[in-house]
Amino acid sequence: MLTTPHAPAGQLGRGLYLPAEAARLAQVDADRVRRWVRGYDHTNPRTGERKHSPPLFPRERSDSSGRLLLTFLDLIEVCFVREFLKHGVSIHLVRKVQAEAQREFRVAHPFCVKRFETDGETIVERVRDAEGVERIFDRGVTADRLMAEVFNPLLRTLDYEGIAQEAQRWWPLGKAVPVVVDPERSSGEAIVSRAHVPTRVLFAAHAAGEPDERIAKWYGVSVEEVRAAIEFEQSRTPARPAA
Repeated sequence: MLTTPHAPAGQLGRGLYLPAEAARLAQVDADRVRRWVRGYDHTNPRTGERKHSPPLFPRERSDSSGRLLLTFLDLIEVCFVREFLKHGVSIHLVRKVQAEAQREFRVAHPFCVKRFETDGETIVERVRDAEGVERIFDRGVTADRLMAEVFNPLLRTLDYEGIAQEAQRWWPLGKAVPVVVDPERSSGEAIVSRAHVPTRVLFAAHAAGEPDERIAKWYGVSVEEVRAAIEFEQSRTPARPAA
């Protein structure tokens, strides 16, 4: 069962997640998420020298009991870093581009702005010039313009709003499936989009053996939403606890 953290003052409407829940939603190992947020010590395999890698997300928050929390934008950045690494981008390059973009764009969560993608080797940034022509810049190696053929499927699952075009909602199974993570609704839990019922609630009824039609009637949702909630929850394996 999801443990909903108590929101500190000023954090309402931003979504709040314990590392294990953020890891489950993003399908990233929970220990890795904690290392990204807190930093970690490691040994150079060639020299044996001990080194410290600083946090990738140096915006650590805690609830009233001192537990580490991530916001919705932290969660989306975890998803982007996961995609960059999955496509072969080094963590060193991710750190470099993130730091540069934070300074240049003057935002705390640069990967949540609708500009970054990966071509499988480096990180690229989409921009439009004064004539409205879309260009892609290689942010990782040469800063040369690339053809606008790079595409990251994660972008299709996000809604962007505002002048900064910052991520506002995430449709983890794609926008054709009625499951959404929205920090403005249900404290950022995954919900079925029309009725705002948490997917975990619908899945618990399913796991108890109730038929989809009965669950839909109980919670005032469609059978499609029940089945979408089941699909989502079955796609999210529990995060491995820290050693």
